[in-house]
Amino acid sequence: MKWSRFDCNHLLSSLGLVLLVASLGAQAQDLELKRGGLVAGGGLGSGGGGLTLSGALGQWESTEIGALSGTSIVMSGGFWVVAGEPVEPFPDEPSAVVALETDPDLSCPGFYVLRTHAGPGSEAGRFGAELNLTGSGRRTLQGGLNFGGRATASVRGFSAFNIANSADEQQEVEIEVTVGASGQLILERRSGGSVVATPIDEPVSAGTSTHSAIVEPGFYVVAFTPETNASTSYLVSALTSYIDRPGGGFQGGVVVGGYHDPERASGSSESTGFAGFCIAEDRNVVVEVLSRPTYGSSGSTSMAFSLSRSGQVVYDSRD
Repeated sequence: MKWSRFDCNHLLSSLGLVLLVASLGAQAQDLELKRGGLVAGGGLGSGGGGLTLSGALGQWESTEIGALSGTSIVMSGGFWVVAGEPVEPFPDEPSAVVALETDPDLSCPGFYVLRTHAGPGSEAGRFGAELNLTGSGRRTLQGGLNFGGRATASVRGFSAFNIANSADEQQEVEIEVTVGASGQLILERRSGGSVVATPIDEPVSAGTSTHSAIVEPGFYVVAFTPETNASTSYLVSALTSYIDRPGGGFQGGVVVGGYHDPERASGSSESTGFAGFCIAEDRNVVVEVLSRPTYGSSGSTSMAFSLSRSGQVVYDSRD
């Protein structure tokens, strides 16, 4: 079959009419075709030096964590973004399973520090961080706990721990606090979400003070609430032992929380909160940071965390 010029022109005119009708229909539905791209890579990428470059096929790849960044510039793949349009935020509640190693020749086989940090565009607010030991065997934390950060009159700084032993013995808990302003120190035992006992409920002045109590096995929260609404620093050291003999310890893991204040991040690591702990043997630990999705409008945003040992970072959720 031979096509004449008239047939070709007629076909092109018909196609144009179809496209025009489709365009008018799309406008009537408030639809619009935005710029797109088809690039190689998908979920595959190249990495090195802590950076990863990935491609995309009709969608952005992975998460904003995988973006390349430096100073105030961030480059991520996937959909093209027009200046001024919102982009996917940095995750508010990062989590990970991390393998922690120990050295049995040391008095503390594995001393680690869990720190929270501000991600890109992080906003101040309430936060919590949980670290749980997994697996069977000894799940006792060696020695005590050290934790700290910042708190306000409406957002207390806290840590939580379990005391448990095979004989269901009482243990003594000793707490040393160093705070930037006067406030209230509380040690409370909780069960089923309710407070069932308060072994310590004492005022503290700015500076360092020591407090102790004999407690039953159970789940405990130690918290500091400053009198001021201003962001206030606090440091807490908690130790536990049997009453009349050595031994005893905190069980299961570490919980720390308080007021995430990016403008007052401290130290070379620029942390907004921390918890130091010691494990007796190699362990996988599950770490999760809680913020606005959990606490609502009072929660912080764009959180990150790291784990370090002897000054060396072994995991950083920002990498």
